[in-house]
Amino acid sequence: MTAQNARIAVISPPMLLVLAALSTAHAAESTGTLTLACKGTNIVEYEVTHKKVSSQVTMGIIVDFQKKTVAGFTPGSDIPVMIKDVDETAISFGGHALNVMISGTIDRVTGTVVASIINGETSTDSLELQCKPTQRMF
Repeated sequence: MTAQNARIAVISPPMLLVLAALSTAHAAESTGTLTLACKGTNIVEYEVTHKKVSSQVTMGIIVDFQKKTVAGFTPGSDIPVMIKDVDETAISFGGHALNVMISGTIDRVTGTVVASIINGETSTDSLELQCKPTQRMF
């Protein structure tokens, strides 16, 4: 092994660490769209009676990193749910329109979604979902 080759071998491991750090930083700043298939529980608490009703739910969630939006919590409505923060382990989101407020997090490691939908002064939906990445059917 020549002196020049030995020098390259010594420099390579630190360079690999730098490259790994850069690729990890890039992972937190995802681009494109993430489609999730989710199953879990929705607990609705009615404000007037304080009655809680639990039900099993299945839903799709679409995370658009370019538009910085999360869709699927209120099908058919135009409530803007914006991505607030993205890091290595979580995506946090929130939005409101009229008297509806939505907020929550998506755990990027486990696929767990925890969200709250406050419907004015009438009810609060508390969602706990387990999600898996998927592709649209069509």
